Amino acid sequence: ADIAGGVGLADLSRTAIAGRTSGVFRVAVVGEDTAAIGASLRGESRDGRFEGEAPHEAPKLAWVFSGQSALGSAAELIAQDPAFGAALDELDQALAFDLGGSLRAALTSGLGVERPDLAAAALTAFQVVMAARLEAWGVRPDVLLGHGVGEIAAAAAAGVLSGVDAVRFAAARARALDQTAPGRMLAVRVGEAAARAAKRAQREPA
Repeated sequence: ADIAGGVGLADLSRTAIAGRTSGVFRVAVVGEDTAAIGASLRGESRDGRFEGEAPHEAPKLAWVFSGQSALGSAAELIAQDPAFGAALDELDQALAFDLGGSLRAALTSGLGVERPDLAAAALTAFQVVMAARLEAWGVRPDVLLGHGVGEIAAAAAAGVLSGVDAVRFAAARARALDQTAPGRMLAVRVGEAAARAAKRAQREPA
């Protein structure tokens, strides 16, 4: 789609993001079609046009890695970003024997995700590869957080684990949890000092 003079919207967006120095004053436009976006950019319409001043210091960026997610919907992403698919295939080849299933199939069609180990491996692989792709595009976090297997993906993004080791670790963790007898979890709202005192009291003989 063209804005004007044969300039494509995708080309314009890429140049604005990657080819220009970021200034203090910013403008963002939203439109249903390129004609509306072009009118907003030219100042002919105020609809969908937002202006503001950026903070003088860049805000901190945190990446939060998920412990649960719906799998089987990554086919479009892989089709649009061949490098993402290639990185995923590298993990698939390295871990085919360990997993006994396909990461790509789990992420694109949900095949095999009824297996806890493959589901955990696929989710971890997706997040590890996505983090690597974001960094390749110049997006780098200040803080990394994770929940569940997301902690493993965060460790890989931080360079503590390789992608292969992270996926293998996530699968092994899922197998261990699946084989563990049912248990219970208790959450207590107390301070650290009280919790430590209670722990010491449990260890001391009556």
